[in-house]
Amino acid sequence: RNTAIFESNAIPGITNRILSRFVNVSFTLFEESKKYLKTKTVEIFGFPVRNNMSPSPKREESKKLRVLVFGGSQGARGINITVSQAMNQFQSELSDVELVHQTGRLDFPSYKNLYDGLSNVNCLEFLDPIKRYYDWADLIFCRAGASTLSELAACGKAAVLVHFPYAADDHQKKNAESMVKRGASEMILQKDFTPEAFLKKIQDFKNNPARILELEKNIQKTYIPNAAQNIAKQILNKR
Repeated sequence: RNTAIFESNAIPGITNRILSRFVNVSFTLFEESKKYLKTKTVEIFGFPVRNNMSPSPKREESKKLRVLVFGGSQGARGINITVSQAMNQFQSELSDVELVHQTGRLDFPSYKNLYDGLSNVNCLEFLDPIKRYYDWADLIFCRAGASTLSELAACGKAAVLVHFPYAADDHQKKNAESMVKRGASEMILQKDFTPEAFLKKIQDFKNNPARILELEKNIQKTYIPNAAQNIAKQILNKR
């Protein structure tokens, strides 16, 4: 009998750590997770993403830096608070930034009001379809979940990762650290993500646009295409 598990994070969850003792093969996304898995065979096969996730086309030249902020389908309140405060507190400094901010359903009404009067902010409840916004953006601020990182890699997007500090085993921080180690993203801890820190990051990228191109190039190198198909083939071949 052929058995397998799939682990998407740099630090495997407790269930997969236990199950890895009993299955034939573990499929994973991060090299760092190998040391936690007791399976004889551990394969790095990437993370399955939607079929339309592909490298973004070259963006039209724009005098404004296009910034996308999101925290998953439910939004991320810690990110929402900081970004909205920064856009209001530093209006003049950020006037040459175009911002799309996805807040999630619960926070949308209040943040929509907070952005009232700011012509350079588009506040949204959801990103549908998200690929359109990936293609539009120059720079992304987001969480460091495995599916998000895989979509960023598939689309080749420069990102600043603001990890979710309450994830099990702080695995989002480890995911982000892995991307930083490979020069594929930048990272800022939630506790350090202040309006001033957001402004500084934006200014750093505006002053050094080559950094965006560097991150785009490096994150694309981390992408492993056709993960779902390859995992299925591997399982079937081992039957």
